[in-house]
Amino acid sequence: MRCTGRRHDWDAGLSASRYVGLLMAGRIIDRVMPDDFSMSELFVIPFASILLPALPLPLLSAQHAAIRAEGDSLGASNGALTMADIAWIVLGALLWLLMLFGVYTSVAGMPV
Repeated sequence: MRCTGRRHDWDAGLSASRYVGLLMAGRIIDRVMPDDFSMSELFVIPFASILLPALPLPLLSAQHAAIRAEGDSLGASNGALTMADIAWIVLGALLWLLMLFGVYTSVAGMPV
């Protein structure tokens, strides 16, 4: 952004610190939860449900800085899906299906 003369107030170190802090809080909550989850540990669930949607927030300021630096505030250069985008979407969907299958098999047992 220095080359183009555009100005955008963004502190990369602060954004990174927020992101790492949220990740560490998630790991701490993961460690607090016992393997044999019972009703007595339900007080932790609200904290975990707050962390999941908050995780992308520090990255949002980085995205705004990148958009400002590119000079494409309307996103016109990123308005269509390419074959590479479609390939990544398919790979991501397959990964999610594998994870859901793993959760299903751990809860219901392996299918016969």
